[in-house]
Amino acid sequence: MFGRLDSVWFDGVRDGLANYMETVVWAVELETTIERTDDLIDETVHELSRLTRRRNRDCGEEIGE
Repeated sequence: MFGRLDSVWFDGVRDGLANYMETVVWAVELETTIERTDDLIDETVHELSRLTRRRNRDCGEEIGE
């Protein structure tokens, strides 16, 4: 029923599906890394903002504002 060309076609489909699955796994891992990085950036900005407000308050107290 299946000739040599069909076998080559099925091999190509199988290889393409395997590549697709690898790409999906890679994309999920990348998305997870991006989300963790985004969270870290948010935390860092929040901490820097808090430190800046505290510094400004402390400096204001030192100069009598």
